Amino acid sequence: MSVPQFLPQSSNLASFLALHEEAHLREVLGRAGGNRSLAAEWLGIRGRQLYNKLERYCIES
Repeated sequence: MSVPQFLPQSSNLASFLALHEEAHLREVLGRAGGNRSLAAEWLGIRGRQLYNKLERYCIES
């Protein structure tokens, strides 16, 4: 099966989701002024989950 023209040849769901998750984390953390507790609350996740995601994507606040 060939990949549709509008998708890059290397496109896959995992890399797409990771790219957008990282961008969303950066956006929310920025809007929270670097306050991780507030960002976690806005994202609807526990603080430890946010911390793990920030580590995964090498995001510092």
